[in-house]
Amino acid sequence: MSKKLIGIAAAVLMLFGIIGLVGCDNTNLTDYKTVGKAAIETYAQERKDNYCEDNWTMVCGIVDAGKQAVDDATSKAGIDTAVTTAKTAINAVEEGKVISFTISDKTTDYYANGERQQLFKLIKSFDELAQLLRDENFTISPPYDIQFFEDKVLLIYFFTSNIYNDLEVIMKTNGESLDLYKLYDLPNGLVMDAERNWVFLIEIEKINTLDTKTVQIKQ
Repeated sequence: MSKKLIGIAAAVLMLFGIIGLVGCDNTNLTDYKTVGKAAIETYAQERKDNYCEDNWTMVCGIVDAGKQAVDDATSKAGIDTAVTTAKTAINAVEEGKVISFTISDKTTDYYANGERQQLFKLIKSFDELAQLLRDENFTISPPYDIQFFEDKVLLIYFFTSNIYNDLEVIMKTNGESLDLYKLYDLPNGLVMDAERNWVFLIEIEKINTLDTKTVQIKQ
């Protein structure tokens, strides 16, 4: 399991939304945390039979991180957020097989002219990449070679956003679909006036995409 997947539990604990826990306004914070941690544990255990061994290990990591986030919370709203995001992460694992990948540290000039549109494309061969570079008029440095595509594929995801907080991605396969999930590290993201360029060159083992016919972005 890649470091990226191992780190999902920590990254995912700052996702979207707030829900209420069982209890009332006069419940003290300690008791509220106890209820919150129990809610996360119960939610996972009720779904244990849905996971393979590797994915259950991942769910256990999410549970542990969720409980820690509850303990670290300083308000009931913070506890609610920790519980909600842990449940969201558990659901994400359940919806498909999470696969490992590497985010390349290569650079690109795709945004050099400031007028580029979002680019989201799965590249399965060197010739396909070369054609894309010509069509879209950009470069990747250092360049990919033919040998890379012998056992890997490249998922390119370039976009701009005015959400400035950190972003993690999770890759999952659901039969013929390869899905990318975006996980921001603050509830609903931190919106700024200026836009930020995001560059993801995602390297995936080819064996995980043999049946892939479509790729899509999930949020």
